[in-house]
Amino acid sequence: MSAENQKTLSIIGGGIGGLLSAFYLIHDKKTQDKIRIFQSPLYPACTLSSTATVALRGTTKGHSKLGDYLVDGFHEVEKFVGTYRPQGVEKSKLITFNHPMSPSFEKIKTRYNSYRSKAETHGFTCYEEDFYYFSPHVFVGWLMVQLMSHVEFVNETVVCYTDHEIITDAKKTYSTDYVLLAAGAYSNFLSEEKKVKDSKPVAGAYLEYKDVDLGNTTYCQTYNELNTIYNAKEKKLIFGSASEDGFCFSANLPLLKTRYEEWQNA
Repeated sequence: MSAENQKTLSIIGGGIGGLLSAFYLIHDKKTQDKIRIFQSPLYPACTLSSTATVALRGTTKGHSKLGDYLVDGFHEVEKFVGTYRPQGVEKSKLITFNHPMSPSFEKIKTRYNSYRSKAETHGFTCYEEDFYYFSPHVFVGWLMVQLMSHVEFVNETVVCYTDHEIITDAKKTYSTDYVLLAAGAYSNFLSEEKKVKDSKPVAGAYLEYKDVDLGNTTYCQTYNELNTIYNAKEKKLIFGSASEDGFCFSANLPLLKTRYEEWQNA
């Protein structure tokens, strides 16, 4: 494609969503468009504050449209990891524990209905499945290296945009042919579209312990929607939940303490 006919795609958001979109367009779709990614210094990527696990968690196809999407998404991750062997990604095992005294007992039992279960002591049942652990900083660093020679990175905060123009806090205007909004929880500040306004960010909070040695195998354990994730390479232990009440840049520590005590008792 000649420079005269080349179109520009502007991606607003420098987290996994925006970076992977650019990666797929370049390496899978072989696009000839110019790609520009806006990474806001004011709104850092939610990606870097995530526990970053990918698993089916008992989800199977044929029950809901969302469930079908989740299953397809998991298999797409399998394909991606198998094809590109990215840094910062480990495949390991997730074990979900269920107990009759847990408030989510029936929900978990129904969700894992087609999975093979194993009886444990004190009435617990456990289900084992594959999961992928993403070390956010390492994986994003790998993605950035893959994109550096193909993408223009702009470290400015987008304050407004139209289909053909983007304005940043640096009072600069960028012309564009397409816009992909991948700003995560900050999308509501930029878009008036109903689908974006109706969507809600998922609040989460977790505790992180460093210099922990629990062996050479990364794993995840789940009980009553609480996760304990051990990263063997970084010797790091993470405890928390993606569905707990939290704030933009700080955890709800009193609630986490209560949930931690619940986990200890279990």
